[in-house]
Amino acid sequence: MRDIKHLFDKNNAQELKAVLVQAVKANKNIGSSTVVLAKFDTTRENFLKATNLGDSGYLLLRPEADGTFTHLFRTKEQQFSFNFPYQCGTGADLPYAADDLEHEIQDNDIIIMASDGVFDNLYDIDLEDCVKPFVKDANLFDLMASANCITTKSYKLGNTNGYLSPFAKNAKRDGVNYPAQGKADDIAVVVA
Repeated sequence: MRDIKHLFDKNNAQELKAVLVQAVKANKNIGSSTVVLAKFDTTRENFLKATNLGDSGYLLLRPEADGTFTHLFRTKEQQFSFNFPYQCGTGADLPYAADDLEHEIQDNDIIIMASDGVFDNLYDIDLEDCVKPFVKDANLFDLMASANCITTKSYKLGNTNGYLSPFAKNAKRDGVNYPAQGKADDIAVVVA
């Protein structure tokens, strides 16, 4: 989708879902996509706002002094049925069904935003394992290395037979015949 910065009002107060709806209306390209957007709330200190449509999403972690993580939040997939996520774009409804979310955050909280190619192949513990080596004194010091680890691990496991991926596990739960293997799919990740 083309740059949507011009869709935000000058005070950056417009809600993300409204921006998403405007962007979809303005888009003339063919295709569809799931979406996850986030921004810091400019009206309240220490709040993160997000909107999520489909099976992309995010995980919000808080590193603890003992080297563990507190899971603050994990998006839920929005699907019509298994492997049929809500999307926006060609032939889809406008994204009014996107989940609007907000979180009180603090310094050093970590957000991992990713496409379904990540979440279909990695469990939350795998995401933690890609972040943990780069946390010192509850501070993530190498965002790029964490993102690269997640991308590499997602790609590798997405092409692995005999691996009970989250996608394969969910297929089994929903009565869909899918072998124990990863799911090769789009992989996009941002760690912040």
